[in-house]
Amino acid sequence: MNEELLHIELEIYYDINDDKDVLLQNISDIIVDNETEFYKRMHKICIQYNDRANFLEESLEVQDINLENSEGIVEVSYDFDAYHGCKDIDQGDTVTDEWSFKLIGKSIIFDIKIPDLEREDEI
Repeated sequence: MNEELLHIELEIYYDINDDKDVLLQNISDIIVDNETEFYKRMHKICIQYNDRANFLEESLEVQDINLENSEGIVEVSYDFDAYHGCKDIDQGDTVTDEWSFKLIGKSIIFDIKIPDLEREDEI
């Protein structure tokens, strides 16, 4: 079984002389502004919680960023909703996730594992 990676490369503007807090804010902004790039990961994670889950657009928030030299980890949260029509139950929750990244030149690069969700029948 091959591990699928979501490769995302985004252009980021920063000056090496900028304060670290400015860089961290730029990283946060670029992640939220490019939420759609991360949909595949977020959707697969949400359906691990509930097989009818739908990621709620515009719910992505950056909670924390740890940056050492040119590598880091961003902690994000996002919401999902799941409706079970036959029981008329509407559920939802918030997911917390971590994504590793690298800063290379004027790019921020993510290679994020996509969970394999193949199901096996228990018959």
